[in-house]
Amino acid sequence: MITLYRKTNCELSDRIEDKLKAMVLAHQVKIVDSDNEDQAERYDTESVPVLVDEGRQFAGEEVIMEHLRELENYKSDWDKFQSDSCYCDDDGDVE
Repeated sequence: MITLYRKTNCELSDRIEDKLKAMVLAHQVKIVDSDNEDQAERYDTESVPVLVDEGRQFAGEEVIMEHLRELENYKSDWDKFQSDSCYCDDDGDVE
């Protein structure tokens, strides 16, 4: 499960969340602010947004966006091979 730790009013966090929704990836969003002590203890509000994917943490715009691009490419390949069609090589042999 992908988790996005974010502040309430953050343009970058909004873009990350929009990208996750557009890719239709299962994810959860946790708000990190002074009202949510559990998340505030884990992530300093200056370090968010933080994206956690299978225990790996990604912080910083460039790092997070690069990981989202990798996920997008992986999902594209996954979707391609999950259809009811088969793939043939140049000689017409089914792969």
